[in-house]
Amino acid sequence: MTNGYRQAQVADLPEIVRIHQAAFPDFFMTALGPRFLANFYRRILSYPDHVFWLKQGNAGLEGFAAGFLHPGEFYLRMKAERLSIALIVATRVLSRLSLLPRVLASYGEVWRSIREDDKDLCELSSIAVHPDCSGKGIGQGLAAVFIEGARSRAKIIVLTTDAAGNEGVNRFYLKLGFVLADSYERSKGRWMNRYRFQLDKPPTEA
Repeated sequence: MTNGYRQAQVADLPEIVRIHQAAFPDFFMTALGPRFLANFYRRILSYPDHVFWLKQGNAGLEGFAAGFLHPGEFYLRMKAERLSIALIVATRVLSRLSLLPRVLASYGEVWRSIREDDKDLCELSSIAVHPDCSGKGIGQGLAAVFIEGARSRAKIIVLTTDAAGNEGVNRFYLKLGFVLADSYERSKGRWMNRYRFQLDKPPTEA
């Protein structure tokens, strides 16, 4: 462990889910419930080419950064197990039918995003910091260890985040050196920004 940053373990999943729920209370993945979140982050941890770092504080975990290399392969593995995932999601949707349109839109986008030429890519899936720990530079620290963890294994980090109503997060990634690659409409009226971070150049140029 360096300055409280360490790699995630399966035993950390309950705390990872707790932090995700606290950091992203209104997000779609959070609405799918803690069982879905635990399943998703467990899949990242079980994927051989994951990059998953935590910030450990005196009172417990304070944040995490999760992602994976070769995202096409990761999503193909999810697709192969889509029935088990669908059962988890269906249980949640039955209690909240308003989620169904977003589930269908996200389902289609994941499969459309699978690429064969992603051998140089690393996807940053989530950076989450518990609200009680905000303002301490933890998010920036997690981004730094994630970038260094991916640097020798990929050439580009990619991520997607909401374009509207998300100004702080977009500024955060731009300040880190991410470049806006494009924007697209994920579902009706919901626009997303897609960012790239070039790893195969000196860190001082990022």
